[in-house]
Amino acid sequence: MNFACDHLQGPDPLAGDEPYKILGKEITEEERRKLVLTAYEQLKTTFEKFQKPAGDKKSPAKTCRDLAVAHPELKSGIKWANTFLSIYS
Repeated sequence: MNFACDHLQGPDPLAGDEPYKILGKEITEEERRKLVLTAYEQLKTTFEKFQKPAGDKKSPAKTCRDLAVAHPELKSGIKWANTFLSIYS
């Protein structure tokens, strides 16, 4: 018995990761490009916040030491740290 999956070529229609399925319409190549670039910029910004936290509410550091290493120029004062970030990393 042959169980070849020739009928499963291409993207999985149930995966739901195709932009036109998320947006509910077919999109042009230019729209697709904009969508990818926007997602990339958001990812890059989020990564930079984790890599070099500002110590504020929107970008807390994992530890005080991480904040001091990322920003040695910062003065003493109240900063934001989320110790739960260090538990899971």
